[in-house]
Amino acid sequence: MVRALIQPTAETYNEYLHFANGRDLGFEIIDFALTDVINSEYKDVIEHYESKPDGEKRLFISQHGAFLDIYINSRDRLIREVSEKRIFDNLQISERLKLPFTVFHSGFIPLIGQRSYYENWVNRHIEFWSGVNKQFKTCILLENLWDPSPNNLLEVMEQLNPNSANICFDTGHHNIFSKATLREWFKALGKRIPYIHMNDNLGDVDSELPAGNGSVNWLEFNDVVNEFCDKPIIVFEVGNLERIAQTIYYLEKNRIYPYN
Repeated sequence: MVRALIQPTAETYNEYLHFANGRDLGFEIIDFALTDVINSEYKDVIEHYESKPDGEKRLFISQHGAFLDIYINSRDRLIREVSEKRIFDNLQISERLKLPFTVFHSGFIPLIGQRSYYENWVNRHIEFWSGVNKQFKTCILLENLWDPSPNNLLEVMEQLNPNSANICFDTGHHNIFSKATLREWFKALGKRIPYIHMNDNLGDVDSELPAGNGSVNWLEFNDVVNEFCDKPIIVFEVGNLERIAQTIYYLEKNRIYPYN
């Protein structure tokens, strides 16, 4: 399996395929995370990927699922139902395209603060993803977003099968929103982190800068990945091919995972 991925859409597919050739890069499909796609008749988008030859399909490693306004832990039944529909639509696409991984945001909101919210979030995620794991073959990856520490995700992972559910660690989200260090995150969850979204920022907004253009400590990142993880897949989530090239150059120059 390839060790690093980039994120094409149906519209950018050909140029991303050209870039991937010779670089041992695969694809995280992101079309079905976008509201303009999932609110449309997207049969043609699925068929776009299904029509590719087997040599290209082997590059299809994952998809990013819907993330805007997805709250499976909502106390409002109708909001839960819509959120679950979006997730199940994504999962059915992953099954159809035979994607090993599907990424969803954690959706945890630390500003709410109450212990009851925390407990409901944990219990609901354990219940929901346990049910999903019984129905679908794709491995679920929960991505840290506003999570201030690994604690809530750790509680969920302790109750889920590591063959069916794990963590997608996002370096940019951590840099903005987390009070815990990279070492604390990876010491707690490293064995459950097979997959990483790599991008940089200045600690202010989720600007998805190329690695080395923000304040993420990439030397510490390299250390904790090598110490606590088992060769995770990296996704260069930096917006366009120019930024991807800049990121690869920076990582190779500084011998940072996965180029160490």
